[in-house]
Amino acid sequence: MQASLSGVQIFRKAVNRFISRSAFRIVKGAGTHTINIFQLFGGVEILRHQAEFVAVNAISGLTNVWADATDGTTTITLVAPGVDLSAACCGTQFFRGHDETQPFDVILADQIRYYSPSPPEPKLADAYTLNAKDGADNFVRLHFTTGGPLDVIICMVFIWEPLDGGYIVCCG
Repeated sequence: MQASLSGVQIFRKAVNRFISRSAFRIVKGAGTHTINIFQLFGGVEILRHQAEFVAVNAISGLTNVWADATDGTTTITLVAPGVDLSAACCGTQFFRGHDETQPFDVILADQIRYYSPSPPEPKLADAYTLNAKDGADNFVRLHFTTGGPLDVIICMVFIWEPLDGGYIVCCG
C-alpha cells in the first residue's frame, strides 16, 4: 500500500502474523527422545519460538532440551542442546534466545521471576527464516533426555509470517 502526504511517500506493509500453538502430552521413560512439533511448507519467518509447561504430572532429570528442523536429509539446529528443565513446574516457560548457538532461555514458575535480555541485546529473541524443501516432509522437532518418568503437557508456540505462501501445521 502506498499513501502520499504533502509530497512525502509513506509505504505501509500489510502484515499477516500467525500464531501456531501445538499442545501435546509427553509420556516417556528414561532415554533420549525426539518429537515432531510443527510441519513446515514453503518459507516462513519465525518471530518468536517459545513453549510453556501447562501440566506437570511427573518430571525426572529432563535435560539436554533443544530444537532443530529437518527435511529428512538435512538437519539444522534452531536451539542449541544443553538446557536443564528438571525443576520445571506448571507455568515454566522456555524460549529461543538470540541465535541457534544458545540453549533455550528458561523462566521457572516456582516463584515470581523477571527476565530481561542483557544489553546490547534489547530484544527477547531474534527472528529467523525457515524454508522447506520441496517434495519432502519438513519438521521442527524437540529433543530431550529424561532420567526417569516424564508425564507433562507442553504448549509450543511459533509466531510467524508467511513468505511467498509458506505455512506451518501443528503436529500435536
